[in-house]
Amino acid sequence: MSDISNKFSYPLLGIDHIDRQHATFFNMLDSIAQNGSKENDTIKKLEDYLIFHFRIEEDLFKNTDYPDVDVHISQHLYFTQQVEKFRIESNFNGKFLDEKVLEFMKKWFLNHILHTDMQYKDYVDTSMEDKQAI
Repeated sequence: MSDISNKFSYPLLGIDHIDRQHATFFNMLDSIAQNGSKENDTIKKLEDYLIFHFRIEEDLFKNTDYPDVDVHISQHLYFTQQVEKFRIESNFNGKFLDEKVLEFMKKWFLNHILHTDMQYKDYVDTSMEDKQAI
């Protein structure tokens, strides 16, 4: 797995705290890929970070006129459930995050940013501009 934080310029939404959170997630994946995941605690930390990030993101676009809130939240739920499944499987069979799982997470998250997150960006930008005008 390539080191995404150094070799790939991840998509920037232009919403600083969200961009930093996306970078943190990719850095966590890179760290797991480079150092291995010998403890189930690593998967739990990744899962907890996703829940934290998704909650902040959802709070952000729920306060806008973004029309696809439910679809976006369902995508978050799907990914969170997949990560939880990986954690449960690793508890059961002793396998930890392998390259295939890490690649799935990286590709899913990147695709989500490029396509789904970019859709709410304009609504958040407009909402922020409206608040500044008041």
